[in-house]
Amino acid sequence: MPNRKNKHKPRQHQAKRPRSEISTSESDISNTMAKSNVSYIEDTGFDQDFHTLNTLLETFSKDENTTKKAVTIILNHESFRSHISDILLEKVSTLESRIDSLEYQLDDLEQYSRRNCIKITGVAEGKEENTDEVALNVINKLILGPDKTSISLDKVERSHRVGKPRDDRPRDIIVKFTSYRDRALVYAKKSNLKTYNQNELNAHKIFINESLTRKRMDLLVATKKIFKEKRINSVWTYDGRIMAKTHTGKKWTITRSTDIDKLKEFIRSERPQPVTSTPAGR
Repeated sequence: MPNRKNKHKPRQHQAKRPRSEISTSESDISNTMAKSNVSYIEDTGFDQDFHTLNTLLETFSKDENTTKKAVTIILNHESFRSHISDILLEKVSTLESRIDSLEYQLDDLEQYSRRNCIKITGVAEGKEENTDEVALNVINKLILGPDKTSISLDKVERSHRVGKPRDDRPRDIIVKFTSYRDRALVYAKKSNLKTYNQNELNAHKIFINESLTRKRMDLLVATKKIFKEKRINSVWTYDGRIMAKTHTGKKWTITRSTDIDKLKEFIRSERPQPVTSTPAGR
Protein backbone atom coordinates (compact mmCIF):
# COMPACT_ATOMS: atom_id res chain seq x y z
CA MET A 1 0.00 0.00 0.00
CA PRO A 2 1.26 3.44 -0.77
CA ASN A 3 2.40 5.50 2.17
CA ARG A 4 -0.19 8.03 3.16
CA LYS A 5 1.10 11.41 3.87
CA ASN A 6 0.20 12.83 7.25
CA LYS A 7 -2.42 15.41 6.46
CA HIS A 8 -2.37 16.78 10.00
CA LYS A 9 -0.27 19.82 10.38
CA PRO A 10 2.27 19.73 13.21
CA ARG A 11 1.26 21.64 16.28
CA GLN A 12 2.91 24.95 16.71
CA HIS A 13 4.10 25.25 20.29
CA GLN A 14 3.71 28.71 21.69
CA ALA A 15 6.63 30.09 23.57
CA LYS A 16 6.05 29.95 27.33
CA ARG A 17 5.99 33.23 29.14
CA PRO A 18 8.68 33.60 31.77
CA ARG A 19 7.59 32.93 35.36
CA SER A 20 8.63 36.39 36.40
CA GLU A 21 6.10 37.93 34.00
CA ILE A 22 3.01 39.28 35.72
CA SER A 23 -0.22 39.44 33.74
CA THR A 24 -2.52 42.04 35.16
CA SER A 25 -5.45 43.35 33.14
CA GLU A 26 -6.56 46.93 33.30
CA SER A 27 -10.00 45.85 34.55
CA ASP A 28 -8.41 43.88 37.43
CA ILE A 29 -6.43 46.89 38.55
CA SER A 30 -9.46 49.14 38.24
CA ASN A 31 -11.64 46.79 40.26
CA THR A 32 -8.98 46.42 42.94
CA MET A 33 -8.54 50.16 43.23
CA ALA A 34 -12.31 50.66 43.39
CA LYS A 35 -12.78 48.05 46.13
CA SER A 36 -10.16 49.73 48.29
CA ASN A 37 -12.09 53.03 48.09
CA VAL A 38 -9.01 54.79 46.80
CA SER A 39 -9.78 58.24 45.51
CA TYR A 40 -7.54 58.87 42.56
CA ILE A 41 -9.63 61.41 40.65
CA GLU A 42 -7.84 64.27 42.34
CA ASP A 43 -4.43 63.06 41.18
CA THR A 44 -3.20 65.15 38.27
CA GLY A 45 -2.35 63.03 35.26
CA PHE A 46 -3.60 59.86 36.91
CA ASP A 47 -5.27 58.41 33.80
CA GLN A 48 -2.13 58.71 31.74
CA ASP A 49 0.07 57.25 34.44
CA PHE A 50 -2.48 54.52 35.10
CA HIS A 51 -2.35 53.31 31.49
CA THR A 52 1.45 53.56 31.52
CA LEU A 53 1.64 51.53 34.73
CA ASN A 54 -0.81 48.99 33.30
CA THR A 55 1.38 48.55 30.22
CA LEU A 56 4.46 48.11 32.39
CA LEU A 57 2.71 45.49 34.48
CA GLU A 58 1.68 43.58 31.36
CA THR A 59 5.33 43.30 30.32
CA PHE A 60 6.82 43.20 33.81
CA SER A 61 10.08 41.27 33.86
CA LYS A 62 13.50 41.34 35.44
CA ASP A 63 14.40 44.38 33.41
CA GLU A 64 15.70 46.98 35.83
CA ASN A 65 14.47 49.99 33.86
CA THR A 66 10.92 48.64 33.67
CA THR A 67 10.94 48.05 37.41
CA LYS A 68 12.19 51.56 38.12
CA LYS A 69 9.51 53.11 35.92
CA ALA A 70 6.73 51.16 37.65
CA VAL A 71 8.05 52.06 41.12
CA THR A 72 8.37 55.74 40.15
CA ILE A 73 4.74 55.90 39.00
CA ILE A 74 3.55 54.20 42.18
CA LEU A 75 5.53 56.55 44.42
CA ASN A 76 4.35 59.67 42.61
CA HIS A 77 0.66 59.06 43.42
CA GLU A 78 -0.82 58.99 46.90
CA SER A 79 -3.62 56.71 45.69
CA PHE A 80 -1.19 53.94 44.71
CA ARG A 81 0.88 54.36 47.89
CA SER A 82 -2.21 54.32 50.10
CA HIS A 83 -3.60 51.22 48.44
CA ILE A 84 -0.32 49.29 48.70
CA SER A 85 0.13 50.45 52.29
CA ASP A 86 -3.33 49.16 53.24
CA ILE A 87 -2.59 45.77 51.69
CA LEU A 88 0.77 45.46 53.46
CA LEU A 89 -0.59 46.59 56.83
CA GLU A 90 -3.37 44.03 56.63
CA LYS A 91 -0.95 41.23 55.80
CA VAL A 92 1.50 42.30 58.53
CA SER A 93 -1.33 42.36 61.07
CA THR A 94 -2.41 38.87 60.03
CA LEU A 95 1.15 37.54 60.24
CA GLU A 96 1.70 39.11 63.66
CA SER A 97 -1.48 37.47 64.91
CA ARG A 98 -0.35 34.09 63.60
CA ILE A 99 3.11 34.46 65.13
CA ASP A 100 1.61 35.41 68.50
CA SER A 101 -0.66 32.35 68.38
CA LEU A 102 2.22 30.02 67.44
CA GLU A 103 4.45 31.43 70.19
CA TYR A 104 1.68 30.88 72.73
CA GLN A 105 1.18 27.27 71.58
CA LEU A 106 4.92 26.63 71.70
CA ASP A 107 5.18 28.09 75.20
CA ASP A 108 2.21 25.99 76.29
CA LEU A 109 3.93 22.82 75.03
CA GLU A 110 7.19 23.74 76.75
CA GLN A 111 5.38 24.38 80.03
CA TYR A 112 3.60 21.04 79.74
CA SER A 113 6.98 19.30 79.41
CA ARG A 114 7.86 20.80 82.82
CA ARG A 115 4.72 19.62 84.62
CA ASN A 116 6.69 16.97 86.57
CA CYS A 117 9.36 19.46 87.67
CA ILE A 118 9.89 21.70 90.69
CA LYS A 119 12.54 24.33 91.41
CA ILE A 120 14.30 24.36 94.80
CA THR A 121 15.90 27.68 95.74
CA GLY A 122 18.36 28.41 98.57
CA VAL A 123 20.03 25.01 99.12
CA ALA A 124 23.75 25.25 99.94
CA GLU A 125 25.96 24.15 97.06
CA GLY A 126 28.90 21.73 97.25
CA LYS A 127 31.74 21.12 94.80
CA GLU A 128 31.18 17.40 94.17
CA GLU A 129 27.58 17.09 95.22
CA ASN A 130 24.92 14.68 94.01
CA THR A 131 21.91 16.87 93.32
CA ASP A 132 19.53 13.87 93.56
CA GLU A 133 20.66 13.24 97.15
CA VAL A 134 20.67 16.96 98.01
CA ALA A 135 17.14 17.41 96.70
CA LEU A 136 15.80 14.29 98.44
CA ASN A 137 17.39 15.42 101.72
CA VAL A 138 15.44 18.71 101.55
CA ILE A 139 12.22 17.02 100.40
CA ASN A 140 12.16 14.18 102.93
CA LYS A 141 13.44 16.11 105.96
CA LEU A 142 11.97 19.58 105.57
CA ILE A 143 8.94 19.18 103.32
CA LEU A 144 7.50 15.67 103.77
CA GLY A 145 9.20 14.88 107.11
CA PRO A 146 6.76 16.82 109.32
CA ASP A 147 3.92 14.70 107.84
CA LYS A 148 5.98 11.49 108.28
CA THR A 149 6.02 10.71 104.58
CA SER A 150 8.88 10.38 102.10
CA ILE A 151 9.79 9.50 98.53
CA SER A 152 12.56 7.23 97.32
CA LEU A 153 15.37 7.89 94.87
CA ASP A 154 13.65 5.92 92.11
CA LYS A 155 10.89 8.56 92.11
CA VAL A 156 13.39 11.16 90.84
CA GLU A 157 14.09 11.00 87.10
CA ARG A 158 16.91 13.55 87.18
CA SER A 159 18.04 16.78 88.80
CA HIS A 160 20.61 19.52 88.18
CA ARG A 161 21.69 23.01 89.14
CA VAL A 162 20.68 25.89 86.90
CA GLY A 163 23.11 28.44 85.49
CA LYS A 164 26.74 29.22 86.25
CA PRO A 165 28.16 29.08 89.79
CA ARG A 166 27.85 32.31 91.80
CA ASP A 167 29.61 33.63 94.89
CA ASP A 168 26.66 35.52 96.39
CA ARG A 169 24.07 32.72 96.49
CA PRO A 170 23.60 29.03 95.58
CA ARG A 171 22.07 28.08 92.26
CA ASP A 172 18.57 26.68 91.99
CA ILE A 173 18.00 22.94 91.64
CA ILE A 174 15.54 21.63 89.05
CA VAL A 175 14.07 18.26 90.06
CA LYS A 176 12.09 16.17 87.60
CA PHE A 177 9.98 13.38 89.11
CA THR A 178 8.98 10.20 87.32
CA SER A 179 5.30 10.99 87.86
CA TYR A 180 3.12 14.06 88.25
CA ARG A 181 1.58 12.55 91.40
CA ASP A 182 4.89 12.61 93.31
CA ARG A 183 5.61 16.12 92.13
CA ALA A 184 2.15 17.29 93.22
CA LEU A 185 2.65 15.68 96.66
CA VAL A 186 5.89 17.60 97.28
CA TYR A 187 4.55 20.89 95.95
CA ALA A 188 1.41 20.67 98.08
CA LYS A 189 3.52 20.36 101.27
CA LYS A 190 5.93 23.23 100.55
CA SER A 191 4.39 25.30 103.35
CA ASN A 192 6.23 23.01 105.81
CA LEU A 193 9.36 25.02 104.95
CA LYS A 194 8.11 27.93 107.07
CA THR A 195 9.56 26.40 110.24
CA TYR A 196 13.00 26.11 108.64
CA ASN A 197 12.89 29.58 107.11
CA GLN A 198 11.90 31.22 110.40
CA ASN A 199 15.09 29.92 112.06
CA GLU A 200 17.62 32.78 111.94
CA LEU A 201 20.54 30.32 112.25
CA ASN A 202 19.97 29.03 108.72
CA ALA A 203 22.19 30.81 106.19
CA HIS A 204 19.69 30.66 103.34
CA LYS A 205 15.93 30.40 103.19
CA ILE A 206 14.65 27.53 101.06
CA PHE A 207 11.71 27.87 98.68
CA ILE A 208 9.87 25.47 96.38
CA ASN A 209 8.42 26.82 93.13
CA GLU A 210 7.16 25.49 89.84
CA SER A 211 9.58 25.33 86.92
CA LEU A 212 8.25 27.99 84.56
CA THR A 213 9.18 28.94 81.01
CA ARG A 214 10.89 32.27 80.38
CA LYS A 215 7.65 33.88 79.18
CA ARG A 216 5.64 32.72 82.18
CA MET A 217 8.39 33.75 84.56
CA ASP A 218 8.23 37.26 83.11
CA LEU A 219 4.45 37.26 83.62
CA LEU A 220 4.89 36.12 87.22
CA VAL A 221 7.40 38.91 87.91
CA ALA A 222 5.02 41.49 86.40
CA THR A 223 2.11 40.17 88.49
CA LYS A 224 4.20 40.13 91.67
CA LYS A 225 5.05 43.76 91.06
CA ILE A 226 1.33 44.59 91.18
CA PHE A 227 1.09 42.56 94.41
CA LYS A 228 3.98 44.45 96.01
CA GLU A 229 2.18 47.67 95.17
CA LYS A 230 -0.72 46.25 97.25
CA ARG A 231 -3.08 46.51 94.31
CA ILE A 232 -4.07 42.80 94.49
CA ASN A 233 -4.59 40.43 97.40
CA SER A 234 -2.37 37.51 96.36
CA VAL A 235 -0.48 35.86 93.50
CA TRP A 236 0.58 32.24 93.00
CA THR A 237 1.15 29.59 90.32
CA TYR A 238 -0.80 26.41 89.66
CA ASP A 239 0.29 23.87 87.05
CA GLY A 240 2.26 26.50 85.18
CA ARG A 241 -0.53 29.08 85.23
CA ILE A 242 -0.12 32.48 86.88
CA MET A 243 -3.02 33.13 89.26
CA ALA A 244 -4.00 36.37 90.99
CA LYS A 245 -6.79 37.41 93.35
CA THR A 246 -8.03 40.97 93.68
CA HIS A 247 -9.09 42.60 96.95
CA THR A 248 -12.72 41.92 96.03
CA GLY A 249 -12.01 38.18 95.72
CA LYS A 250 -12.06 37.89 91.91
CA LYS A 251 -9.52 35.39 90.55
CA TRP A 252 -7.50 36.01 87.39
CA THR A 253 -5.52 33.62 85.20
CA ILE A 254 -2.54 35.30 83.54
CA THR A 255 -1.38 33.66 80.32
CA ARG A 256 -0.36 36.65 78.18
CA SER A 257 0.90 40.18 78.66
CA THR A 258 -2.50 41.49 77.58
CA ASP A 259 -3.97 39.77 80.65
CA ILE A 260 -1.77 42.01 82.82
CA ASP A 261 -3.25 45.09 81.15
CA LYS A 262 -6.79 43.75 81.64
CA LEU A 263 -6.06 43.07 85.30
CA LYS A 264 -4.79 46.60 85.85
CA GLU A 265 -7.86 48.02 84.11
CA PHE A 266 -10.13 45.90 86.31
CA ILE A 267 -8.32 47.07 89.46
CA ARG A 268 -8.91 50.68 88.47
CA SER A 269 -12.58 50.02 87.75
CA GLU A 270 -13.28 48.15 90.99
CA ARG A 271 -12.01 50.96 93.22
CA PRO A 272 -14.90 52.62 95.07
CA GLN A 273 -15.73 56.01 93.59
CA PRO A 274 -15.69 58.97 96.02
CA VAL A 275 -19.15 60.21 96.97
CA THR A 276 -19.71 63.88 96.25
CA SER A 277 -22.37 65.65 98.29
CA THR A 278 -24.48 68.42 96.86
CA PRO A 279 -24.69 71.56 99.05
CA ALA A 280 -28.15 72.21 100.48
CA GLY A 281 -30.29 74.75 98.68
CA ARG A 282 -29.02 73.86 95.21
